[in-house]
Amino acid sequence: MKRLPRCQLWRITITVFLAVCCNSAHAAGPSEKTVLQWGGWHTIGPFDNEGGKGFSKAYPPEQGVDFKASYKGKGGKSVSWKPRPGFKDGRVIDLLPHFTPNLNITVYLARRVTASRACEVEVELGSDDTITMWVNGRQHLAKNVARPCRLGDENVRAPLKKGENTLLFKVCQGKLWFGFAFKALGVDLPVAKGEIPSQFRMLERIRSGRRKSSRFATPELTHRTESLIHPTDRDPVDIALRRTAAMLKDIRKMRGVRDLSAEAKSLAKLQAENKHVKLTDTQARHELHRKCCELRRRIAFANPLLNFDRILFITHKKNRNGELAGDHMAGQYYGIHATGGEGLFVLENAFSDKPTARNLLAGAKCSNGRFSEAPLPDGAYLSPDLSFDGKKVLFAYTEAEGYRPKTKAREDIKGLYSYSGLKCSFTEKNCWHIFSVNVDGTDLRNVTDGPWNDFDPCWMPNGKIAFISDRRGGFGRCHWLAPRNLIQVL
Repeated sequence: MKRLPRCQLWRITITVFLAVCCNSAHAAGPSEKTVLQWGGWHTIGPFDNEGGKGFSKAYPPEQGVDFKASYKGKGGKSVSWKPRPGFKDGRVIDLLPHFTPNLNITVYLARRVTASRACEVEVELGSDDTITMWVNGRQHLAKNVARPCRLGDENVRAPLKKGENTLLFKVCQGKLWFGFAFKALGVDLPVAKGEIPSQFRMLERIRSGRRKSSRFATPELTHRTESLIHPTDRDPVDIALRRTAAMLKDIRKMRGVRDLSAEAKSLAKLQAENKHVKLTDTQARHELHRKCCELRRRIAFANPLLNFDRILFITHKKNRNGELAGDHMAGQYYGIHATGGEGLFVLENAFSDKPTARNLLAGAKCSNGRFSEAPLPDGAYLSPDLSFDGKKVLFAYTEAEGYRPKTKAREDIKGLYSYSGLKCSFTEKNCWHIFSVNVDGTDLRNVTDGPWNDFDPCWMPNGKIAFISDRRGGFGRCHWLAPRNLIQVL
């Protein structure tokens, strides 16, 4: 595995970002706009939440939503579904006046929505405290948090089938405020899986003004204006074709590049086709966009700087919206926000038609520390770094036990730590730790451990390791209750 000089990385990064692996999934469906008919809100509760057990306990509504049903609630009292015509979307709903008792309780909110065809609807949510969401019986969100209710703390894309759908939410409360917020942002594009359809949807949302573009996306602040969305762009096909043409022109100027005449002819053919395919023909426009993305990939991978065939990468989930959910320039690096199901991989034959991903830690057992002679449990991964000789990898890992790990820190037994209002406990089970491993998956070693976040390791030319850590115990100016990071060297 070859490590390139850092001065070359910027150009390669741009190329690889633009050249996402192609997915042959086609957008399908007629061109008419999706119609969603929202039913009113219903609630049921309270159920018990003493000791915070409500978040993980499955009460009867989770088995199916029947607005005529009644169940035993908190203290054995019978509870039933009640319509809530006063609950309005787009604002915080104070739930305290609607339930008795209203401390240490769990409640459910549900509504029906009828879709004219299969689609995805984007929704913004807020909760005080925990929130769990199901769509047609399938769980799409579960956050065990203690926080004030702010709309936008969570953002979820909910898949809807044609016809009637059921949205179910569970909110657990402690001893203070109790709230819920919901807002449907809507979508009028058909469901299609894969990276290319996702790009089409995102570009269309920005182009149409349904999603704001960056305030820096202006001609005055942009090096290449071809990358911007222009007022004359009719849909994402226009945008993708212009960007592809700019990339072709740029790469053809590079020393050592192969002959791209065939790609230039393919681009000209797509540009001519774009003039004749009607905007109302949704399926044809998606197909044209797919062809453009495939061509863009071939052009990007012709970059002569891509003189290697393996890429080191991690799978890592984006945090949800809201500072207390980890959507913050500093807070995103606290392991309390991490979730499992991630990994460390090498992409073999990266620029071929059939790249394959190899799990670098498959079968690997740690040679030291508390994981000695055992594989790393399911968890989260961050910031891999390749040694200068291309033989070793550093990375950060956490078991991702969340805000409230099973075993709390000794100092938090009588009361949880407050991270800007978020109740949590920092332990070795939910903090980032640094590990090293050979590129062939051997000699997995634990480099740092403890109730501190150690991450972003970087090999130095002399073989030492620089990394960022919050073990200093200082504080950030905008987080008067949150530890600040510092750089350390091993």
